Amino acid sequence: MMTRRKIATVFVVLVVVAIAATSLVNAGSFTNQESPEAAPTPSAPGFYLVGSKNLEPLDFNHSGDLQSFSWATLNPAQGQYNWSAIDNYLDQHYWPPGPGQPGKKVGITITTYDGRYDGGAEAMPAWVRQQANTTLPGVLTEAVHNGNFESDLANWSTEGTASITTSNPHGGSKAARLGGTPNSTSRLLQYSVLIPKTLSSGSFTYWWRTEATSPDPDDRLIVEILDGADVVATVQNQSNFTTQGWQQKTFNVVPYDGHYATLRFTVINDGDANALSVVVDDVGLTVQPIIPKYWSAAYLSPYQTFIQELGSRYRNEPRLEFVGIGSGMYGETIPVNNADDPALLAAGLTSDLWITTVNAITQYYRDAFSQGGTLRKILMLQAAPFFREASERRDFSAFAAARDVGISNNGLYFDWNFAETYQYNAPSNLWRTAYYDAILEHGDRVPTAFETYGYMLGASPSIAMGGGPADNFYWGVLNALDKHVDYIRMSSYSDWYLGAN
Repeated sequence: MMTRRKIATVFVVLVVVAIAATSLVNAGSFTNQESPEAAPTPSAPGFYLVGSKNLEPLDFNHSGDLQSFSWATLNPAQGQYNWSAIDNYLDQHYWPPGPGQPGKKVGITITTYDGRYDGGAEAMPAWVRQQANTTLPGVLTEAVHNGNFESDLANWSTEGTASITTSNPHGGSKAARLGGTPNSTSRLLQYSVLIPKTLSSGSFTYWWRTEATSPDPDDRLIVEILDGADVVATVQNQSNFTTQGWQQKTFNVVPYDGHYATLRFTVINDGDANALSVVVDDVGLTVQPIIPKYWSAAYLSPYQTFIQELGSRYRNEPRLEFVGIGSGMYGETIPVNNADDPALLAAGLTSDLWITTVNAITQYYRDAFSQGGTLRKILMLQAAPFFREASERRDFSAFAAARDVGISNNGLYFDWNFAETYQYNAPSNLWRTAYYDAILEHGDRVPTAFETYGYMLGASPSIAMGGGPADNFYWGVLNALDKHVDYIRMSSYSDWYLGAN
């Protein structure tokens, strides 16, 4: 019988004002009774820190560093592969063990779509997106809040004499009024308006009219889209106004994708007695991102080819501890943000088809990282989220574990509802579908992991930054140790440990 070692629950906690260091070591064993070949053995279990931080393992008791790489970065053109990003990370972040130095290894994950709130479909190579039937339009959504001003100036910020008027609005009962005062500047702003990456369509629209006119060329209306302090686009810059009724302005934002934008309306009066006054109403910014059509052969075929090349290069790389399978959004077992689910459903994706698709991708990775039928590298299915039914996570994980593929639960919290059913007499439709069930069911024979971030465990003391009491971090790590996982993938250690710098 073949065995492999599991991580022990040795957890060092030093408390001065809050939590300090943690460490994990090898111990224990299990017997694999379901496969003629054992899953690859973790050689460096413990904490893996995400990103470019290159901390001293002797000081921080972590076993490795972890980075995500997009399909687009690694496969920029058909038949062309750029492995320098992974190779450079390995060169910089792998530390060989030596006298007085435990060393550290590297984990990588692959992503093909980064969600409408991050990089979107840019994680897919452009040459793949340009092929027919590899993508589809997501759901058309409104990014502006209270654009009709029916909630007065809620969600808006003002400078100068911007105010609400009930006189002749375009729609509803209210509109916003700017200007009307000599020698002044009035502004109306809405911050954090998301314009996603890789848009299928996107339009910024508003209605405007003049309430008091000015022929002065220095009195003007300026409408802009900003990213921080930088003007991304000037939508309107107009002076020499005469009396005008309601007019609509429409502006294509597709070329300006990928911004958490500020919409800024400005009325400038230079001091002349004929002060310009402008009324604005029904402001909207509709966006429709491109999303992958994961189950399409046109998508799966080039992705499978890429996976084969990835496996051929790295399956025997000794510095690489594990590879996170890229199946859906952020590499995880969920296809898109919930807002775009209706688009996938309309295009024919079902829960069963999503299971089939994830399992096919898992098999691609299993084949690519095998040699002579034996898996040569630890693979981790990045599970926990799902498309429509919680039962999907049961089926994803069972398929993966039967092929010696590990399970990474991408979401470690200090507490969670619907956490376990595997060890309880749950109804058949719920059994093995809860948040931790895959790790509890398969963790005795395949590698397992948790992924976590500051907002999940309170790794920052600032409540505004997602932090919380120190014991949240403590209980979160104990939660992972209770499940006997091999790896804990973390964005950072607690600020209480690292300090302000």
